[in-house]
Amino acid sequence: MQDEIVEKLPKDGIPLTPQMVHCLLEGMKNNHEPERAILLFRDIRKRGVKPRIKTYNFLISMCVENREPEEAFRILLDLKQAEGEGAVTEHSWWLVLEACARNGYVYYSDVDCINVV
Repeated sequence: MQDEIVEKLPKDGIPLTPQMVHCLLEGMKNNHEPERAILLFRDIRKRGVKPRIKTYNFLISMCVENREPEEAFRILLDLKQAEGEGAVTEHSWWLVLEACARNGYVYYSDVDCINVV
């Protein structure tokens, strides 16, 4: 359904706004479709829609929750490239690092401490 909306809106002359994108992605998460949400996010980025920082952070958290640390890291780097270094919070870095550690990409002994809330 969300994919169809993304396809039809521009054809009907309705611009796809960052707020709409966020709502569509939240809907996919609520429907337990994180993979589709990630694919939709990539498609939307290719279409030139600039997501809100809130949307990037939402997707990073969703990827972490769904044990997708590599995708969380890609999205974090995309945020950094799109919005600049200052857009990426320390919390986001720690969130991704913790997900990587839980999945065996980084070992807890490799960092000083991991206390992510």
